[in-house]
Amino acid sequence: MFLQGDVTKSDNPTDFALVSDLIMNNPATGQPVAFDDNGKFVDEEGNTMYQPQAFFTVQDAEGQTRYTRDGGFTVNAQGQLLSSTGYLVLGVNNQPITINGSVDNLKVDGQGRIIDTTTGVATGASIAISVVNQPYEMVREGNGVFRIDNLEAANVRLSIAGDNVGVRQGYLERSNVDTVQSMVEMNLAARAYEANQKVIQYYDRSLDKAVNEIGRV
Repeated sequence: MFLQGDVTKSDNPTDFALVSDLIMNNPATGQPVAFDDNGKFVDEEGNTMYQPQAFFTVQDAEGQTRYTRDGGFTVNAQGQLLSSTGYLVLGVNNQPITINGSVDNLKVDGQGRIIDTTTGVATGASIAISVVNQPYEMVREGNGVFRIDNLEAANVRLSIAGDNVGVRQGYLERSNVDTVQSMVEMNLAARAYEANQKVIQYYDRSLDKAVNEIGRV
């Protein structure tokens, strides 16, 4: 699921959380879609739409673009901002973000723009926030990292000022997994497995009788 997880305060200047509630208009009516608690909407004709989601944009060791919501960043010796997987965090110019000066003085506003703490003016560098309109086109690579094989199908773009997307510095987004619901689903799966196992055992006993008992007669 790509739903928004709880945001918790860390007070670490290189921790960032994305807070988003993106709006999509229904092509049939032109009105905003009312997504359910799972971020899904099914129209009267049975067409399914999913709520767009925002991601940080990173670059792996092979120079390939990847996407993540894990904002637990660090800064290397060259001043480059790195994701928790060691990938370079990209800016809106598709270049790695480089931090000048002390990390303790790092200031990023709600739109991802890096602020010069001495002047209070944006430096021109800004963390790239990608909006993925079709998040289920993304392919999970592990460790909270996703790739997109078909950018056109996923309908990816950079976030703009009108989007309901914000960056919160000094916060981290927690997992959106509902542990209670997950346990219920695991128990249901276990019971279904046991039921299927009993059916197989029944057929096995039937075959045993057919071969060993009826065959003798």
